[in-house]
This record gives sequence, C-alpha cells and structure tokens, in this order.
Amino acid sequence: MNSGPTDLRDRAKDLIRTAYANAASMADVKLSVINSVRPESLRYSSNSELVREFVSTAGAVATFAVNLGVVTPDDVRKIMHEFFSLHPELVALYDDDK
Repeated sequence: MNSGPTDLRDRAKDLIRTAYANAASMADVKLSVINSVRPESLRYSSNSELVREFVSTAGAVATFAVNLGVVTPDDVRKIMHEFFSLHPELVALYDDDK
C-alpha cells in the first residue's frame, strides 16, 4: 500500500468532506433524542445550533490539516464551496440563530 503525500492529502480531504457531511446531517436530527442524553445545561435549543457546532468542528478538522501542511487553504475553500453548493439550505439554517 502506498502511503505517500498524495494519498495522505486525499485522505485528509476525505476526512474534511466527511466532517462537513456530518454537519449537513444534523439539520434533520431529532433534538429530543440528542438532548435526552445530555445534561440540561448542554442541550441544544435548535437544529441550527447543532449544525453550527458541527460546522465548527469540521472547520477545526480543516484547520488542523492545513496547519500540518497536508492540505492547502485553497483545498479547504474548495471543499467548503462544494459543501454549501450541495446544501444551500444550510446557509440560512446556519445563520438562523446568530
């Protein structure tokens, strides 16, 4: 198995895409199910709050990969553009409760 720089870069980009896909999936999650196992002070008040948290986590994954030099900021911009192009409804949801 080849584990050269290109393979590592492709894997990092896949992990970033997966993190953003997870954020998109949070838009339809039943908050009552998630909140049922969380302490009251840590419960989500809306799906947009949950989406923002997961988008933030995806951003942290992307920043980490950039800081390691595995991907470039341009790679991340392309992934984010692709993500929000595929999920335009999340732009409004993400901004909903700010």
